[in-house]
Amino acid sequence: METKRHPIGPDDLDVISAIWMLSCNDPDTIMTYKGIAHRLALKGWDVERVRHVVQSRAELFSPVVSSRWFKEWQEWIKKEAHYPGWVLELTGKAARDKAIDDLTRQDVFRCQFRNDNRPTDKTDPCVPVCDTDQVKLGIEHLDRLRKAGAEERDERLKYRTTVIVPVVALLLTSLVGGLSTLVSYWSLQNSRHLAQQTADLTRADELVKLWDLSTRMRGNAYEGVFNSMQSASDAALAGNKEETGKQLIQVRSDFYRLEIVIDDPQARKQLWNRYGEFKQLCSDALANSGKSSVSLPLAFENLQNELHHQLYDLLFVRTPDEDRAYQRLMQADSAKSGSSSEKPVKSAIQ
Repeated sequence: METKRHPIGPDDLDVISAIWMLSCNDPDTIMTYKGIAHRLALKGWDVERVRHVVQSRAELFSPVVSSRWFKEWQEWIKKEAHYPGWVLELTGKAARDKAIDDLTRQDVFRCQFRNDNRPTDKTDPCVPVCDTDQVKLGIEHLDRLRKAGAEERDERLKYRTTVIVPVVALLLTSLVGGLSTLVSYWSLQNSRHLAQQTADLTRADELVKLWDLSTRMRGNAYEGVFNSMQSASDAALAGNKEETGKQLIQVRSDFYRLEIVIDDPQARKQLWNRYGEFKQLCSDALANSGKSSVSLPLAFENLQNELHHQLYDLLFVRTPDEDRAYQRLMQADSAKSGSSSEKPVKSAIQ
């Protein structure tokens, strides 16, 4: 059963703003809930309350940190003695290292803009801080939430005060008739209608901004995969083994970036199946280097077309018809998986 969450108030939004600034600008990309509670040192703000407000704003913060990235971060913390403040309060390196080892992926989060897009040869688990525009985008989003909350509170106050009008009108009905009651009723209805229109416009504006945030992250991952796959296929068809190997490493890194934004486990499995098929094609191309072949370039093209359609459906909005078509494609791929070792690329787009 899902735990009922308390609503986020205006004071919470001020704390969320502080957490947003820390997660955007701190040299350490991966943040701990306990570290935030320790650094803010606010009365009544324990670890669970920090966890609650961070997870309430999924458009700004992500609890998703890959296992590989998390383990590298733990080792880097211990090796470089780059301990959070709350760990430094412990005595002795053994106690501090144990505190880091006891952390799990459920104890950390990161800024949505700071993904694991490090070069493959970088051992430092930290990624660059957010630029000014990204920080500003989050602050403006929180300001819109404050404004919407203030308007909602004003509307509730207005509603409480305007309820008196129908009551007074009812008392005066015996003296002035039913006309004053009717006027007050329509006045109240009109006020509610205008307030609802204002709230709807505010929610629509918020949704547009959130879609822009999400699309930007997904678009970067989407573009990176196809650029690196094209470079790898070109190198393989040219018979350049060293360059093909370098580009395959980049393809795998880009697939890790994609994996973060895909929620469906079956879809992630299909994604890695595509990677295996692509890697096999590169090996076949290198093995046939110097031989004229029409089938290999065509196989690369078919695989990229298939992956393009699958990723577009996964990363961007699907209509109900597109969703059903995607499910049929996934079922077809599952049925073909038994013979994939003999024919690594089978076009699903005929």
